[in-house]
Parts: sequence; structure tokens; C-alpha cells
Amino acid sequence: AHEILLSCGRHFGKRLAARMEKEIGEHAKRSVREFEMYQFDGVLREMWRAFGMGDVEFDWKRGRELGAIPVTLSHSPMLGVHIEDDKRDAMMAGLLEGFVNHFSAVELTCVQTLSSTQANETEEKFVLVQSQHAKTVSEWVGANQSHHEVLSKLVTLG
Repeated sequence: AHEILLSCGRHFGKRLAARMEKEIGEHAKRSVREFEMYQFDGVLREMWRAFGMGDVEFDWKRGRELGAIPVTLSHSPMLGVHIEDDKRDAMMAGLLEGFVNHFSAVELTCVQTLSSTQANETEEKFVLVQSQHAKTVSEWVGANQSHHEVLSKLVTLG
């Protein structure tokens, strides 16, 4: 079931990104790909909120440093929705992955590093990594490494 939700999320994320690119491009009379990063980020945050998906924060600056993009998702409509003992939010991980890959020149994989059930919060944390590093990052998460520990270790992957 995890893989199905991940796949559905990826598909939805790609479609959502294409829709955003088309609608914002028509409104702005230029491609969203030509936006300055702060403009793109602002539009992305507003769109995410407008579609009822909570608040999203991409740490683009840290992403340049790490070679991976940390993401915080607050007040997701999927909070608390999980399969049996699997506390990961596969749908949102897939959605983030599909969305970002629509715009990325490099294939990225989204790994959840903190679920709301682990922290008993309204926030989830993810990291978008180059696909060849996804298994390693998933192993760190599986070994109960915290989000901050995972981010610290990412530097070693190069």
C-alpha cells in the first residue's frame, strides 16, 4: 500500500506542477521557470496553501549546501492518515517528489525524515535527494536518525 500511495502522490505532484506552471505562466505572461527563486517560492507556497495542502517550506539555501532539499510540511490534510504501523506519509512524499521533479534537471527522490506521529506535532519533514542516495538516506531514517542528523550526514554523500 505504501508504494501505491507513493505512486499516486508522484502522479498528482507532476500534474499539479504542470497546472501551476500553465496557470501562473498565463497570468504572469511569462514562464514560471523564468521567475527569480524568491518569486517561484512565493507562488509555490501560496498555491500549496490555496489547494488546501497545508503550508510548505523548501529550504533552498540549505539545499545548495547539502546537495539535497529539506522540506517542512505543516498542517497537511494527510496528517494522521497512515497504513497500519507505517507512520510515513507516502502520499505527500510522492506529491513533493513529483512536483519538484517536474521542474528539476536532476531526478530527485523524496524521503520522509520525520512524521507527525513521531513528534506528536502538526509538522512533517522530508528531504529531496538525488535518487542514487535515497536508499542510504532511508537506511539512516530506518536507524532512527533524527531529521537534523540526516541533514548533517548528507554532506558526506557529496
